[in-house]
Amino acid sequence: MAIDRHGRTTPSGPEAVADSVRRAAARDDRRRQPSVLRYALLVLGVQIIVLAAPSLLFLDRTAASPHDARHIGSFATAYGVGLLLVARRPARARTMLAVGQVLVAALALSAMVDVIDQTVSLTDEFLHLPEVLALVVLWMMSRDNLAPDSSSSRQRD
Repeated sequence: MAIDRHGRTTPSGPEAVADSVRRAAARDDRRRQPSVLRYALLVLGVQIIVLAAPSLLFLDRTAASPHDARHIGSFATAYGVGLLLVARRPARARTMLAVGQVLVAALALSAMVDVIDQTVSLTDEFLHLPEVLALVVLWMMSRDNLAPDSSSSRQRD
């Protein structure tokens, strides 16, 4: 480690090379994704966190118990933060895609059961629309990350 003119420590030697490679990869990762997808994921992540706040802080008195409400709020907040991290580093979209698929499948199943049992109305289930939209955006970002980079691919004879 070296100290720069502002008194901050900076990596030197192999650490400096690894750090510059990591930063270049992050910049390239952000450039490869359309900004609209990243901003959409950013908005959806913030919206999911905001919608989770009442459960996390137990301001939502409709849950069965305060403990259950905090668990639900904690998971939703963690999922929202994960979406924000993918908006920052789009290469992580494939990792969050699996989480989003399980979440949306579970929400769809529980919504069907709740609507059939008339526990909640169908319009109440529209609160889960951000999770569904986030899954679509994650899928779109994952597909783009799976495409081979045209600049580095070569045709073989």
